[in-house]
Amino acid sequence: MADLASFVVILFVCLNFYSLCLTQDVPSKQEILPTVVIEKLFEKMDTMQKRIEQLENNEKAMKQSIINLIGTDAQLRIKIQDLVCKVDDSKNKDDINDSVVKTSDIGEDAITKRSRTKRQFSGTVAFTAYLDHLVKVGNDQPVVYNRIILNEGNGYSNNTGTFRAPVTGIYMFSWAVTARRLSGQHAYDVWVKLMLNGSHMTGTVAESRQEADDNQGSNTAVLRLIKGDEVWTAHYSSAPDIYGDDNERSTSFTGALLFQEEEDIDPIGK
Repeated sequence: MADLASFVVILFVCLNFYSLCLTQDVPSKQEILPTVVIEKLFEKMDTMQKRIEQLENNEKAMKQSIINLIGTDAQLRIKIQDLVCKVDDSKNKDDINDSVVKTSDIGEDAITKRSRTKRQFSGTVAFTAYLDHLVKVGNDQPVVYNRIILNEGNGYSNNTGTFRAPVTGIYMFSWAVTARRLSGQHAYDVWVKLMLNGSHMTGTVAESRQEADDNQGSNTAVLRLIKGDEVWTAHYSSAPDIYGDDNERSTSFTGALLFQEEEDIDPIGK
């Protein structure tokens, strides 16, 4: 502030001198304002300019420091949240272990209830079935694969062609359909879609253009199912014939549980 006041005084003197020069004859500059004073004035100006630049640099540095602090704060918040989650998970695991140990002391009813809780299913869920004869299926009607090769978990019914999920989890389904133009028939397409609780998931098509021309369409889907969800394949085209044969077994339906999940998500189509 003292430097600024000195600069203002010197500047005021210079302005008065310049005004005096314009209005009247005055002695030389050396007589009124010595060279030393002018040099001092420029030195002050240079000093103030450097300080202004220094202040600007300090301001930029402070802004960058604030940005860095904000980023560090956000990272710390994330790490704290992760630690809280890990502590909660560890506490939940300890609670589960404690409850398992205590089941021997709380009676048969409690043990039975415990066996029905989440992630207690230890069996395999998988099935494969095929169609062994030619069928005529109406639009949106299920395709019933009547011959079962595998049905672990008893989720598939060869009476209805429907799979019912015994546990909640991620499942994979694959199905194939065959079209064969028989003698006297016109060329046709067969479309079959995968259904989950009545909702169309994905589809496939098989085309037969020439007589005795065999063509197969297939598809695969991975779905999240709640226990009790139903999955089936349904016909959805004008051509009713779906070809099946006990030797070729080219029209089939397969599903398998990939891994089990908890039961706290909303089912599709219900």
